[in-house]
Amino acid sequence: MGLAARIALAIIILVVDFVSFLVPLGSMAIAWVILTRPRWALDLVDKVYADRDFGPDPRPNDAPPEPAADAPPAASKDDTPETP
Repeated sequence: MGLAARIALAIIILVVDFVSFLVPLGSMAIAWVILTRPRWALDLVDKVYADRDFGPDPRPNDAPPEPAADAPPAASKDDTPETP
């Protein structure tokens, strides 16, 4: 095996090792941030979205979501067929 083949094999091994180690580690870090909600992460989100204006909430928090315009009407108790 020549020098170029050994270098290529070493690079491939390093890339596979890098991806197989850092991808799970990154997903664990993201899961930790989602679960624990550290202050620095909340500050980062605030800083990222500080200049965005999403507008007021169109409905109060306790209002149920409105059905879609193309949704069929909800069935009432009187519309259900009786079983003998």
